[in-house]
Amino acid sequence: MSEEAESQPVSRRAVVAAVMTAMFMVSVETTILAPVMPRIAIDLGGVEDYAWAFAAFLVTQTAGTVICGRLADAWGRRIVMLGGLAVFSMATIACGSVRSFDLFIAARAMQGVGAGAVLPTALTLIGDLFDVAERRKVQSWLSSVWIISGLGGPVLGAVIVSVLDWRWVFWFTLPLAALTMAIFLRALPARTGRPHVTVDWLGAAYFVPSVAGALIALNELGAGEYSMALASLALAAVALFLFGLHCRGRRHALIDLHVWLRPEILTANLVNLLISCAMLGVITYLPILLQAVQGYSQLFSGLTQTVMTVGWPVGTAVSSYFLVKPGFARVLQCGSAITFVAFTVFAMAAGSLPLGALGGMSFIAGLGIGSVSIGTMVLVQSAVRTEERGGATASNIFARTFGQSLGAVLAGVTVQLVLAKNGIDLSAEDLDKLVTVGMMGNAALGEALGNAVLAAFALMAAIAFLALLLALGLPRPRPEA
Repeated sequence: MSEEAESQPVSRRAVVAAVMTAMFMVSVETTILAPVMPRIAIDLGGVEDYAWAFAAFLVTQTAGTVICGRLADAWGRRIVMLGGLAVFSMATIACGSVRSFDLFIAARAMQGVGAGAVLPTALTLIGDLFDVAERRKVQSWLSSVWIISGLGGPVLGAVIVSVLDWRWVFWFTLPLAALTMAIFLRALPARTGRPHVTVDWLGAAYFVPSVAGALIALNELGAGEYSMALASLALAAVALFLFGLHCRGRRHALIDLHVWLRPEILTANLVNLLISCAMLGVITYLPILLQAVQGYSQLFSGLTQTVMTVGWPVGTAVSSYFLVKPGFARVLQCGSAITFVAFTVFAMAAGSLPLGALGGMSFIAGLGIGSVSIGTMVLVQSAVRTEERGGATASNIFARTFGQSLGAVLAGVTVQLVLAKNGIDLSAEDLDKLVTVGMMGNAALGEALGNAVLAAFALMAAIAFLALLLALGLPRPRPEA
């Protein structure tokens, strides 16, 4: 147990249970929403702004992760966790109560703020209460949350919508939120942060538009709105420049550059970002390949994705036993290598492999991604002092989230460019026809789409290879303080 854990009157089992419940609340609201969103968009009149229901959540969560990670160091874990749960719960009530899609998007953005506080603080608490040897076991327990939400979320959403109203997809988590807040109120001391750490609000004012502008630019680029993407990118560049000037040489900046740029932390986060980027690029377009090109149903294409979701926590659990010996570097190297090999197979043969083989490769890719996920998180937490751990944990989550956003857009742009090179403008009607009747309706279009998706997979494999190269040069982390 860490020194801080020994000095604090907390029930570690209660905290772990509450952390797992809080993580489930946040993660299930993502997985449960995907199959329900079409109905929500139709009921609230927001079909044209469909993507913003996800983008709004992602933008505020990504920015909130870094800010709230710093707040957890400055104000203590307890107040940030309770505040995050309160914001998330109020936003959840709003999501199920609104009568217009614009208000729904606003509520989703508010949900993202709450999620940005809950996730980094939850993982920081685990880093506070357990040393490296214990932390690896607890991280494997936390992996079960992603299995449950990944497998159960879509099914639960379908059941709720068929029996009740889609609004209960949001409201059913409220009793869990109340229980979790009660546990944290009882189990955590009033303050676990250090009082001398200050909050850089001016830095936050620069940081939020830099992240929001970048993510909005990626979202608009993927939608083909190039003028809006360019304007958002310009905003992000200016805000990022001002943020860099502000943080340079500043004590207690929002982002502690001495922590973020520490060689082992920077390398680990870059590996995490690249692997997350490659993962989302493949996950985004694998269903299109399976349904529109190979003619499989939504059920079977969904199962192929699901096994990757299962492989991730399995890889996390297995790799947790190798973090001490042979160590972080070997775990990251093996995880990156496994992911690279799996995505290379996707790029070379996904168009011809049988469904079972694709499912097997998806599971193998999940094993590699899980290894990278736990390896980078535990390395980053172990390389910093207690008063830096909230910000360091946030840096790792930020890398993963931003990488996922980047991967989906890069894959989409690649598909569009390859199709355009062949003189093809794929419309929603064309895609719907391919999914409905298969390549028999237009064999040339189906073949072109398949080649475009394989090109996107090749790019994702190259990104995974870059992650492997970085992992091979990973510096040895400093001892935990």
